[in-house]
Amino acid sequence: MAANLAGGSAAVAASEWEGSTNTLCRSLIEQRDYAVFEEGRKAAVAIISAAVRSGNLPEAAERPQLVDVLQRQRDDMAASHAALAARSVQEPELAAEWHLFLGTGAQEIDLLDRRIEALASGRFEPHLLKRDAGPDTRALEESLAALGLLGRDCELVFSSPGVPPAQAGFINAAARICAEAVHRRAATYADALRIIIPAVVAGGEVDGDRTPLLTAAQALHAEWQQTAEDFGTIDAEAVPDAALWGEFLQHIEAMAEAYAARVAALDSGDPEQLAAAFRPTPIIAVTPEMLGLNQTDCRTLTF
Repeated sequence: MAANLAGGSAAVAASEWEGSTNTLCRSLIEQRDYAVFEEGRKAAVAIISAAVRSGNLPEAAERPQLVDVLQRQRDDMAASHAALAARSVQEPELAAEWHLFLGTGAQEIDLLDRRIEALASGRFEPHLLKRDAGPDTRALEESLAALGLLGRDCELVFSSPGVPPAQAGFINAAARICAEAVHRRAATYADALRIIIPAVVAGGEVDGDRTPLLTAAQALHAEWQQTAEDFGTIDAEAVPDAALWGEFLQHIEAMAEAYAARVAALDSGDPEQLAAAFRPTPIIAVTPEMLGLNQTDCRTLTF
């Protein structure tokens, strides 16, 4: 019993660490100066273009401005890296994975340092201007997955330019809702879905005890209802595309209604009601990317 309690406590602590760490990553992305990072992207293009076109650095007259832009981008990136490096990984055995993740940020800072130094000194050394090979993609994904951060905001924190100011109200509100939903769903959502799917495949034919199915359907209904209510709090005036957003909300509400129907059918046990309720749920036509939410946790949610 003590071992079970200890295991449960450790799982809760790990979940809380994942949630708070991702919240920090989201905050760092939202605070980022989008204009600075966009200018930094243009500066990088100018540096590489000059190296390819003329085998040299950009013109001397351009360099002070490029240095200023890259320095501001570098300072922001370094502050983000420091904020995350100040955190201790929840589970000591995942220290190597955390170090690998932090290393991706350190590489970005190092690249910016090398480009700033080249522009300031006027020394053209092409190999120093190029991005170093990062960690193996699979190794990084496995590390992020072990940390509970794969597909989360932390995966983007060292590459995101921030949030476009014109869409910030909408994107930031939706991002936080999605982050909460991902965290909420981590505990039981997949298990509940695994219980429901065979009944959908069987067209609602349920043999034996319906209690596990009913419990799973109730949990999924509660989750979709919560998701619908949360998204419904977003100010419609902040939404860039009202028509797309309306269609998105209708889909989420339809999912909540579908699971409410499944709960009612399982309560009744009526074969016809079960067959109707356990038809496949609708497929969403509006993706997070279409709404400009592909740089948020919304890209990870199942809609």
